[in-house]
Amino acid sequence: MNKNFVAYQKLKLSDERKFKAGEYVVIVGGKLFSKGKNLVKILNEAQKRRPQDTPLVTKVPHKGIFIYS
Repeated sequence: MNKNFVAYQKLKLSDERKFKAGEYVVIVGGKLFSKGKNLVKILNEAQKRRPQDTPLVTKVPHKGIFIYS
């Protein structure tokens, strides 16, 4: 399993103290790289710092949104 996905599964995106609804979360190299509203800026920074890695990008859901898998 991809280390970025494993790191994603460990994040508690429902923790409102750490993550705000509508924010993008970017994981690179199995670790939280950055979070924020400007995805392009975050991805450009990830490409500069870790060009060899492929980032995992997700968006923090708003309350009341259910995600099924």
